[in-house]
Amino acid sequence: MASKCTLEDLKESELELLVPQMVADVLGTSAKTLIQTARNAPDSLGFPVIKIGKRVRIPRRAFIDFMLGSSKKE
Repeated sequence: MASKCTLEDLKESELELLVPQMVADVLGTSAKTLIQTARNAPDSLGFPVIKIGKRVRIPRRAFIDFMLGSSKKE
């Protein structure tokens, strides 16, 4: 991905699940940190994560709701 993802990019996206790099861009952190937190303390993130083996995905709608201040765990 050449440029950083913004919240507006995510709002316009049709993806249902986001990769950690997209979310990390919006949060201003690294994908590695986000992945480690998702694995070790997912409840501390404030939005749901899906772990499939070593992969981590974030539901787009839930993350946008979290960023807009209306987080609801799915």
